[in-house]
Amino acid sequence: MNYISIKNVRRLALAMLCFVPSLASSVMAFDIVSNGQAVTAIVIPLHETPVEQLASKEMQYHIQQSTGAVVPIIRDTQVSSGATGYIYLGATQASQLAGIDTTNLAPNTFVNKIIGGNLYVTGKDGSGAAILDSTHAGTLFGVYDFLETQMDVKWLWPGAGGEVIPTRNDVSVSSLDRSEAPALIHTRFRPANFFYQPASESAGWTTSEIKNSYHNAEDLWLRRQGFAREVNLDATHSFSQNDYWERFGTTNPEFFNLLPDGTRRPDPLYFNGNIDLVSMNVSNPDLHDQIVQDWLAKRTELEPYLAASDNDTPSRDLSPESLAWDVRDPNLTQSQWDNRVALATAAYNNSESDWTKHLGQQLSDRYAQYYLAVLEKAKVHDPDVKVVALAYQNYTKAPLETELNEDVVIAYTSQLAYPWTDEQRQATRDDMAGWASAGASMLLRPNYTLDGHAMPIYYADKFSDDFTQMYSTGMIGTDFNVLTGQWGTQGPTLYVIARKQTNPTMSSEDILDEYYGAFGNAAGEVESYFNHWEQVSDAVPGNVWETSEALAKDSVEPGHWSEFYKAADVVFTPQAMREGWQLLADATQAAIGDLATEQRVAFLEKGLTNADLTLAVQRGLREFQTTGNNSLYAAAINALSVYRASVEEDYVANMNYVAWSEERGWDYSLVNGDTESFLPTQMTRSGGEGLNASRPKIGQSFVPFLPAITGVTVNLTGGDTGDDPNALVRLDIFEVGGEPDGHAPIGESLGFVTRLLSDLDADDSIFDSFVFDSPVIVSPGMRYFFQLTLVDSAGLAALLFGQQATLDSYLLGTNLVFENNQWLYQDGRINRDLQFDVMQSTLYQAYASIPEPASIAMLLFGSSAIFGRKRTA
Repeated sequence: MNYISIKNVRRLALAMLCFVPSLASSVMAFDIVSNGQAVTAIVIPLHETPVEQLASKEMQYHIQQSTGAVVPIIRDTQVSSGATGYIYLGATQASQLAGIDTTNLAPNTFVNKIIGGNLYVTGKDGSGAAILDSTHAGTLFGVYDFLETQMDVKWLWPGAGGEVIPTRNDVSVSSLDRSEAPALIHTRFRPANFFYQPASESAGWTTSEIKNSYHNAEDLWLRRQGFAREVNLDATHSFSQNDYWERFGTTNPEFFNLLPDGTRRPDPLYFNGNIDLVSMNVSNPDLHDQIVQDWLAKRTELEPYLAASDNDTPSRDLSPESLAWDVRDPNLTQSQWDNRVALATAAYNNSESDWTKHLGQQLSDRYAQYYLAVLEKAKVHDPDVKVVALAYQNYTKAPLETELNEDVVIAYTSQLAYPWTDEQRQATRDDMAGWASAGASMLLRPNYTLDGHAMPIYYADKFSDDFTQMYSTGMIGTDFNVLTGQWGTQGPTLYVIARKQTNPTMSSEDILDEYYGAFGNAAGEVESYFNHWEQVSDAVPGNVWETSEALAKDSVEPGHWSEFYKAADVVFTPQAMREGWQLLADATQAAIGDLATEQRVAFLEKGLTNADLTLAVQRGLREFQTTGNNSLYAAAINALSVYRASVEEDYVANMNYVAWSEERGWDYSLVNGDTESFLPTQMTRSGGEGLNASRPKIGQSFVPFLPAITGVTVNLTGGDTGDDPNALVRLDIFEVGGEPDGHAPIGESLGFVTRLLSDLDADDSIFDSFVFDSPVIVSPGMRYFFQLTLVDSAGLAALLFGQQATLDSYLLGTNLVFENNQWLYQDGRINRDLQFDVMQSTLYQAYASIPEPASIAMLLFGSSAIFGRKRTA
């Protein structure tokens, strides 16, 4: 086939409303950018849909980021008839004339093809908001496929920092003919903010604007990864969502579970009788009729199927009809099975909340019979209907005798949770295969992404292998609960999960090659860093959460995922964290000289610092529970809050999610309301507008204003050896019990000290090296106090900003001036003191327990060397 080239035929006038390329001789290429100049235009329909609009913006954006060239976006009415050399996106008139018909394509299918000198990118689209996974977006996915296959673009995590867009001068396509439908008809990664919301809607974020910015970036990342739903197969807990207890608890008690005491009501032994957790009498024919009536009243074109899942509870129903549907659980003896109602009743009367275990943990035939009964009644109204329902709790395993059919879609909720043992993984595989063998269509709806909190938990390879096996048994979709968004610590696992949705058979090795490859010269070191966390994660015995004394006694239940952080240091020990920091230091060293790689490694450092400070809070809480002293706990909470505020705009973590989890286990009242005095720079705003209004951004408060200056030193002293007269900053190290007395510690993260020192000298222009007066060796088992102090704050301020310099509003959203040895806040109306103790301002204080001999230099900076000489002018 011959192609029309527009290379070197004309140049774009970007301000023109209409761009008309000329006809040229036939060559085997379609040029988009040549020698850094755009040589085509993106054409969209006159009345574009939201999908087509986003598709055009995404193509334009990525080409510009790659080449610097802006490819204009124009309407198809602006193109002269017969002209060639254009990129046609969506349902343009030209695509129809070229014979590209998307009418009969499956939803979300794309067609990318060069025909007659034009590039066509189009697909089966919907009319809804482009960012929603429920909106069909074939054209958008065609753009993403083009960016991946033709320009090697990747998206590691949300936001610009996660974009991998190789730089090039030319974008040219020699040939292209691709058409692809999604491998799975339903892929969803539920955003955490919809399901796990803290008491305060903006908790964890300093402003609602930053929160919204994060979630918008996350939504876009999910679209870029291809998450989409052809139809809605979400298997929700149907009866609580439809208010069944409120609607029918009085009028139709037969709809609900029969408890051992003869009542039909929410179980008072299960979450205090929460009405949303009442289980249903799924054998009741009148209940089936009501379910079908509700479905008929609310079904839509995009949600045509009937959701029939029980509530979020094991089946608790002793109705004779339900019991008659059960098949003997092979894990119970014949005697236990024959007497299961009596045993369950005795346990219930003894107030045992887990009394349902006596009914059997394999009641799947009961639910399979129920799903078939509802399906039969629904088919009277719609022969093509499907029933979507959960395999969950005590009906997770496949039915033993009941045969299903493909019109029953089982959303399998795996019992697999961290740690990922081979036994648990095999059980999950067997369950999925068992339901499929029974005839059902299968959807994976796991909860295992909930585990890990902000910790560097890793299970990418295990997930990938299991997912490929499930896909091979006929899995048609996924629904992950939920995307917790811990990108700085769990990036490889999250990336593998996302890539497997559109590439189910792609190996984890190939996917991780993409991820690690984005770290350039540091790729090997970053891979070693995450291999370390894989080993740490895999080393955990299966019963760690039940046996660990670290898990606080007020946990919802032993090992509950929502309070993972309470026992996280059982896995992520001080030794494991130190080794992690050492490996990350190696990556930092390897990245030097490549700005993009340096920034990506710094992103991982921020994630690990967040994890480190989270561990410090829990240790502080444990000390308070043991000794009654809450100073370490209060200080650690404040250090964590300040640090998260400093990195929240980097999207290291979904701060909303961790706040929701932590407010379940951390008592912020123990801080006694003193949230301002622990800021690392002691910079607070008088007048008390709250921490969110006044916290400075670490990494922003100094870095943007650093000039290229030499001749300044920092002196790190071991013990109280006196001050270097030339030093501006001093790090003192004391054994606990020595000087200084009465200072409040802030956290236990040695990595945080490194962050602060690096912030002060981000461009390496001030400090040639960090100098120790003498090697400092700490003793095993001892606790040490680290205090970073500004010896001469006025001198540092003059160095950084000039003695009377006015700071930009970048710092606190206002103007600051330095006068009379203190910072003053000015908004044009009033001055407020900023409490900045200029002569002895404590930047950071920390307690640390060192379990083995080590050099302070190694602990702080990841090197066994004692750092060398001072920079000279």
